[in-house]
Amino acid sequence: MIPFIIAIVLIIWREEPILPLLLSIFVALWILYRFNPVSAFLKLVGFAIANSLGETDNILLIIMIAEVLILFYLFREGGHIKALIGIKRYKKLSRYIIEYIMIGFSFLLSFEERLSTLMSGVFLKAFVSEKGITKERFSFLINNLGPSFYTLIPLTLFTPIVTRIIGGSLSSLGIDYPSLKIYLHSIPFQFYNIFSLIIIASSSILKKDIIPIANPIKKDSSLNSTKANLSKEKEDKNAYSLVIAPYKKIGRKPDKINDSLYSAGISFVVTIIALVTTAVFLIAQFYKGKLIEVQNFEKIFTAAIFGGILYYIIYSLIFRSISIKELSTKDNCNAKTLIVIFYIILSLALLFIAKKLEIFSKLTEIIFSSGKINLSWYPLIFFFISALSSFLTGSRITVLYILIPIAFKLISLNLPDPLIINYSHYAVLGAIISGSSFGIINSPLSLIFIISTASSELSIKTHFVSQIYYSAIALVFSALFGYLLSFFNISPYLSITMGLIFISSFFTFGKRFLAGN
Repeated sequence: MIPFIIAIVLIIWREEPILPLLLSIFVALWILYRFNPVSAFLKLVGFAIANSLGETDNILLIIMIAEVLILFYLFREGGHIKALIGIKRYKKLSRYIIEYIMIGFSFLLSFEERLSTLMSGVFLKAFVSEKGITKERFSFLINNLGPSFYTLIPLTLFTPIVTRIIGGSLSSLGIDYPSLKIYLHSIPFQFYNIFSLIIIASSSILKKDIIPIANPIKKDSSLNSTKANLSKEKEDKNAYSLVIAPYKKIGRKPDKINDSLYSAGISFVVTIIALVTTAVFLIAQFYKGKLIEVQNFEKIFTAAIFGGILYYIIYSLIFRSISIKELSTKDNCNAKTLIVIFYIILSLALLFIAKKLEIFSKLTEIIFSSGKINLSWYPLIFFFISALSSFLTGSRITVLYILIPIAFKLISLNLPDPLIINYSHYAVLGAIISGSSFGIINSPLSLIFIISTASSELSIKTHFVSQIYYSAIALVFSALFGYLLSFFNISPYLSITMGLIFISSFFTFGKRFLAGN
């Protein structure tokens, strides 16, 4: 019976792809309904986790996190951190001076963005908590400083990675040009990273926040501390931490139901987006007069199902709608640290799958396949594609490996001489790098996001909300004053100057304007 059904499905698949698609969705829903989704998911991604942990960089990341946690534990047990906080000269420092120290500390550690975020989060938290800086403010700083500095300074580990990608892309096109020179010319076009740093500097220098949800800096530190203490009980429910702290379970059933619906809704949206991408891909092939390639269809469909399951499991774990009793016992001091490591492994598994599926490379080829898009629009388009893809995958390097070769190929096809390097290469490269920063800063699957959330001991939702408003401001300013103006071949330094003026004015008068409305 089973071989007969399989034979029919294969015949239908060859004739009409939509029928096996519906059948597969039905089977997937039945499996999720009938069996334990956690067990099924772990079996599904077991191969991906094993392979992702087999990569040297990922092993070094896990070792690095373990070493920092052990070092912090030894310092705390030995009383060194408490002694440092008790030194009088630290007591004389205002919270604004502490913020400047955080900026300088992140700058000095910017040679590796994850290490910068981890070290800043673990070691500076003991100092900022004594100065009345809220958790939201702290998470905002450590989450944005490391990734923003990382790509703007040529002396970081990012330089050999991106130059290798650029060199491979150019050699495949037969272009002989120094990849380091292209990268250096692209730095002024990384508008999102530059504007993010300007926003942080404006907020610290002017000593104000304009977004109410981001817990603005208060002049009365006692009031600030009181509000933080009142909200601590609520936030600890959903927080996971790199600092050892007792775990508290959510005992209210309605909250669990709502969180389950939320995670299921996210899963549904992700699956629908992937299936819509499939439809666009098939329609594009149809109008180009090509036969439907079932292999590519299978890739995108597999990604849709896998992405839906992945988001459901991760959000369920985040909001505690699935019990993890082995890790959530009240007396287990290392519970939250183990949960952080578990999230990191899931993110690495998704990164491994994203490299294999190459969905965004297919989507990008579809967008630019008509050849009717003006070359001046490329920076803006690639900026948004990079931001979206890095947000969905939680990875910067994967996005760069996929988009940079495609971008350079498309630029060469639209130039009179395909072997020359000009302004367009610099602008598009800066746009791709800049967009990837937005994704890893705001994506719940990003290692930067996970580490900074754990360091600040915030809930996922609170941490995301505290980031997204300022990130959206930087995104809009980058699009308007950066990549949109590149259509008129305006110097990037003029765009940065305009952005600086508007951001400073926004912080100076924006809160007053919002209050007036």
